[in-house]
Amino acid sequence: MWTQEEIFYSTVRISVGKKSGSIGTGFLVKYPLPDNPDLAHWFIVTAKHVLNDIHDDNVTPSQQIQLNFNKLDLSKEDPAPLSGEYISIETLDFREGYFQHPNIEIDLACIHISNLIEITKEHNEKTGKIFWRGINLNDFATYNEEWLLPGLRIWIVGYPHGQFDHINNLPLMKVGHISSLPKSDYQGKPEFLVDASIHPGISGAPVYGIAHGRGYFLGVVTQYGRFPETIEGNKELKIYQRLNIGYVIKSIEVQVLLDHAFNKLKQINQS
Repeated sequence: MWTQEEIFYSTVRISVGKKSGSIGTGFLVKYPLPDNPDLAHWFIVTAKHVLNDIHDDNVTPSQQIQLNFNKLDLSKEDPAPLSGEYISIETLDFREGYFQHPNIEIDLACIHISNLIEITKEHNEKTGKIFWRGINLNDFATYNEEWLLPGLRIWIVGYPHGQFDHINNLPLMKVGHISSLPKSDYQGKPEFLVDASIHPGISGAPVYGIAHGRGYFLGVVTQYGRFPETIEGNKELKIYQRLNIGYVIKSIEVQVLLDHAFNKLKQINQS
């Protein structure tokens, strides 16, 4: 169970590549070990195209990536963020910790945070410890819930057009509603639509829904809706109008991605 404040701190601003400087959204997920729930893997989940500027499913990212976290306030007994202070972690190569969804048609990928531990330790020594929060697997919607229906109010947390609170290193929340029947796969894909304004930079953002006094993770924003209009007198020339519609990949596919990543890590550790 999480609070509105905690989901802000579980959201991560991702900058990829020095030249393009593209910005996307990711979020932290805690994946307990099946044989020892007290231990866990941590992953950053996002849309695959955020990490792949080149839309080629055979390309493994090897660009510079920057992840931005808030500092931990060491003056407080309970873990809390240090207001106005954050740490940027950069790595030039995160291929060993990068995993795509096993179905290449699904725009999801994750980074295993343990591959950044050494960099994190270095930052801890120089600038302080990192404060973060994450989503638990038991927060995932299963799509068997009776309350999961069109019209449900949803929250999307991310960085639309790269906008965020620069002083506190915090994302922005956008509010909308589910606009398709979520238990059905929209156009035969494991997705549903939301009535909300979706902009570049918010790709990879988590989508949450509230029901019966608790929050649920529903899925990941992957793209916005648009439709072509033909120019009068020139049928070959089209302009695209953006709809206030977003495409969301269901949380059950994030579970598939994380299970796949865990099994891959297990194979690597056993080799």
